[in-house]
Amino acid sequence: TWAYRILAYTAALAGDLATARDAARRLLAANPKVSIASLRRAHPSRHRPHIFDAMLEGWRLAGIPEE
Repeated sequence: TWAYRILAYTAALAGDLATARDAARRLLAANPKVSIASLRRAHPSRHRPHIFDAMLEGWRLAGIPEE
C-alpha cells in the first residue's frame, strides 16, 4: 500500500487529481482503515512537518478521509 500512498499525494500535488484519486481509491480498497488521522499517528515522516504537511495536503486532495 505504500506505493499508493506515495502516488496519491504526489499526483495530487502535481495537479493530476484523476491519478491521485485512483491511487487513493486503491489504497482504501487495500486498507479501509487509512485516514488522515491514522497517517498523522503512524507515518514515518510525521516528525518532519516541512515535508509531512505537504503530504497531508496531497492526501486530502486525493480524497483520503479525515477519520
